[in-house]
Amino acid sequence: MKNLDKLLKKNVHNINNKINIPIQKNGAHFICNSEEFNGEILSYLIDFVNNYKRTYKSNQVPIYFEFLSEELVIKDKLVYVMFECICYQLCLDGIKVHIRIQPKKIFITNGIFTSPLRFLIDNKNRNVKSFLNVFNGDISDKHYRKVMKVQELKSNYLGRSIEDMAYSLKLLSLSDDTIDKISEVVEELVGNAGEHIISDCLVDIDVAPDLTLTDDKELSNSTYWGINIAIVSFSDILFGEGIKKKLCNNSFVDNRYLELINAYINHSTLSKGEKNYEEYFWNIAALQDKISGRNNLDLTGGTGLTVLINRLQQAAYGEYCYMMSGNKIIYFNKDYIKYDKNNWFPFNEQNDFLNYLASDDILWKSHVFLPGTAYNLNFVMKASEQNGN
Repeated sequence: MKNLDKLLKKNVHNINNKINIPIQKNGAHFICNSEEFNGEILSYLIDFVNNYKRTYKSNQVPIYFEFLSEELVIKDKLVYVMFECICYQLCLDGIKVHIRIQPKKIFITNGIFTSPLRFLIDNKNRNVKSFLNVFNGDISDKHYRKVMKVQELKSNYLGRSIEDMAYSLKLLSLSDDTIDKISEVVEELVGNAGEHIISDCLVDIDVAPDLTLTDDKELSNSTYWGINIAIVSFSDILFGEGIKKKLCNNSFVDNRYLELINAYINHSTLSKGEKNYEEYFWNIAALQDKISGRNNLDLTGGTGLTVLINRLQQAAYGEYCYMMSGNKIIYFNKDYIKYDKNNWFPFNEQNDFLNYLASDDILWKSHVFLPGTAYNLNFVMKASEQNGN
C-alpha cells in the first residue's frame, strides 16, 4: 500500500536511544495489560516498533504483540485497522509477527474477527501469506475490503470499482438504499485520495448483526445491526492543506471562497491566532459543501462528503463518526452538520460557521500522527430495514 511506511516514520519522536528492546523467549515482546486498545496504546505500540527497528537492524528477531486482558475492548475500527497496517509493513520488511489477542465482541469493532490479523495469531490458522493477501482484499457475507490503488483512482476504473463494491455489499444483506448511501460516501472519499492526496486507499466495511452497543440497553436486542466503515490513505499531504494553499494563493473565482476567507479572519480573531485551532479550521473548511482544495474546481467542490455522511447518520439509530488527519480529529456531531442560514455546516452549537468557532467537544487530538487522512464511520441500523430489501 503506497506510503504505508510513513505511519512509522512520522511517529519517531518518542524513540529513546537509551532503551533497547530485550529478547525474551526468542523474540521481542510488546505486552499490553490494558482493558482498552485505543489510540494511546497504539502510540506506545508504534514507539515499541520504532525502538525495535533501531535496536535490531537485521529484522531477524520475531515480534510478539500480546494483549493479555480477557476483558479487552478495542476503542474503534480505525484503531485495529491502523494496527493491521503496522503489521503489514513489518511483514513486508521481513519481520516475523505474532499476535495474541482475544477482544470482547461489540458492534463497532466486530470486524476484528474477520480482520487479516487473524492469520497472525498463533494457532492452527496462522498463515502469513494469507494475511498479506487478505490485507489487500477480502469479500465475504460479513466483510468487504479492498486496497484501491492510486492508478485505479486516477482513471475511469473508480466507477467500476464502486459498482463492484456495491454488488459485493449485497452479500452483507444490506438494503439497496443503505448500499447506495455507503457507495456515495466511499466514492467521494477514495476519489479525494486519488485526485489530491495522490495515494492508495484502503476501504474496509463489516456488518455486525445481533450485537449490543456496549452498555446501551435501548439498543441491546437482536433487532439492530452495526455497519462499520474505515477508510485510510497515507500521504505527506494532510486533509486541509489543499484548501489552505488555494485560498492563500487566491486560486479561485467563486464568491463562496471569499466568504470562506472572511470566516478564516473571524475564526483567527476569535481563537487569537492559535495555530492549533487553525489546523482544525482548514480541515473543517475542506469538509464544507461546494468547497474544493483542487485548483481546477470552484463551486462544485467534491459532491458534498459531509452531506453524504449526514444522510447515513440521519438514517441510523446510533452512530459514531470522525475523520482524522495528522494528529487532529473532527468528530461528526450530526446536529452540527446541518446547513446554517448561510448554507455552511456550522460545526458548532450556535449554528453559525462564519461567526463562531467550532465547538470544543468535536475537536479531538490523537496520540498518533496520521500522515494522510482516515475516516471511522460506525452506524446502528434497524435489521428490519436491511435484509437486502
